[in-house]
Amino acid sequence: MSGRKYRILAVDDHAANLEILSGILHPEYEVRTASAGQEAIELAKSFRPDIMLLDVMMPEMDGYQVTRQMRSDPHLRSCKILMLTAKSATSDRLHGFDAGADDYLTKPFDSAELLAKVRVFLRLKSVEEVDQMKAELLKLLNHETRTPLNGIIGPAEMLLDGEDLTEEERQMWVGMIYTNSKNLLSFIQKATLLNALSSGCHPLNISVVSIHQILEHQISQLGLEHKITFDCDETVSGQVDSSDFSSAIGTFLTFACEQNSADESRVAVRLIHCEDAVRLSIDFAAELSPDVIDSLFDGLGYTDAFQHHRDQLAIELAIAHKILELHGFVVTLSSCDHRTRLSVQIPLIDDHNDVGVLPQHAVC
Repeated sequence: MSGRKYRILAVDDHAANLEILSGILHPEYEVRTASAGQEAIELAKSFRPDIMLLDVMMPEMDGYQVTRQMRSDPHLRSCKILMLTAKSATSDRLHGFDAGADDYLTKPFDSAELLAKVRVFLRLKSVEEVDQMKAELLKLLNHETRTPLNGIIGPAEMLLDGEDLTEEERQMWVGMIYTNSKNLLSFIQKATLLNALSSGCHPLNISVVSIHQILEHQISQLGLEHKITFDCDETVSGQVDSSDFSSAIGTFLTFACEQNSADESRVAVRLIHCEDAVRLSIDFAAELSPDVIDSLFDGLGYTDAFQHHRDQLAIELAIAHKILELHGFVVTLSSCDHRTRLSVQIPLIDDHNDVGVLPQHAVC
């Protein structure tokens, strides 16, 4: 199987233009189309495009309004927006740049120029994401290493200065050093994995597996049978890296059970067929604030505010999210009325695809 295709959303109120764009971009890219501004924004929330090719002059909501809404959404603002317009005046271009557009193409455009600009902005987006990841990883290192380091340095000082320590006391301090050293090593290993995932340097070994069997195995292996109800109407298979996917799902299931605040209510896990995808939903009794939802998967989330906080929870959630993202799955989180739903949208199997190693786009 080839690497996950970059996603492009083409938006134009003329069907003929959308057909032309799709013809140019297929089969190199995964392309979706929308014929209206609001439709494009709603589709972008589930499709998560890398690039949006956006017509400026559209009824009801024009390209400038669409761009502003995209830039105001933390989950969509990283999408590169190339505006397509017959207007070539400098004032029109400045209007688009002010709204948040990245570049312009003047109609009628040359297909070679379109493809060249798409490739340039995809490379730019990749570089920006890696730079952001490095900055977040440094913050994460600063945040997560202080506790285990203090737990090593403090006991070491006690051992160096404690000539009168009993053997039992020495064993206690040595035990603290050992435990905190293991915690620090575990965090470094996870940080290294997150770095590889974010940089596109972590290959996925893809095969066709039973999604519902993975879920059943994880629920059993983690000892969560008494905390979860699992509903799946039929056998569901998907193309995944079995090991990485299992790990990610296990992290999400554990997190949901830890945060479930209703003693008499179990976490509800469901596999539901929807048009061209299968949706895995994990529902639990907890209400997360908008700030928590926006930052939960960035590795620096507001995990200290959770009902049950444990060390390295933030980085584990970030790794799980990144694994599913690299599979091309869309992860969404919503919360209201003291309930939270974590959803994973898994595309149905494409019979024309082979299985094998799924490399990523970045060069390591």
